[in-house]
Amino acid sequence: MKKKNDTEWLETSTALIRFSKEEMQNIIVALVLAENSARTLSNFDYAKPFENLRKDIIKIKDDLIRKEEGYEENKTSYQAPTSCETCE
Repeated sequence: MKKKNDTEWLETSTALIRFSKEEMQNIIVALVLAENSARTLSNFDYAKPFENLRKDIIKIKDDLIRKEEGYEENKTSYQAPTSCETCE
């Protein structure tokens, strides 16, 4: 039986994962703690992936917030017509 390399499973792939904004915030906090721990232990090789992932999740969260704010602005700026020309 062939023994697999320990890092073989780390191939790049894409997945769709759903998180609420609160869950994303908790993940960001956990990544900050992991990143700081790796730096404290002088293992910057481990700190960089945590930092990159944290930045990506922050960008996703910020984009989501901007999208929600844009949706709310469009929703409040739309005014239904008060009268209908074809009905009159």
